[in-house]
Amino acid sequence: MKMGVSGYKIQCAENCIKDISLYGTQDGWTLMIGGNGSARPRLADILLEDLSFETAQAMVARVIDYYTKYSKRERMGRMVERIGLDAIKSDLKING
Repeated sequence: MKMGVSGYKIQCAENCIKDISLYGTQDGWTLMIGGNGSARPRLADILLEDLSFETAQAMVARVIDYYTKYSKRERMGRMVERIGLDAIKSDLKING
């Protein structure tokens, strides 16, 4: 699993191609999942926005637990494609 954290939206850590990533904004942290930079590249999807640091940490832990339970030894992006972002949000009790 590859993770990236950037302090601002420019994403110097190449967050958009990481399994789990966070980037900071003026309003809080944005959590993205499902990026992949391999032979079949995929940009990460935004899972949640405007999170406090503590909430962002807790959500990353929940996403890792979800991945551990539901992945088929695949990259996060493949799991998101297979299950669907809306279904993952529903399973994680995320509105919107």
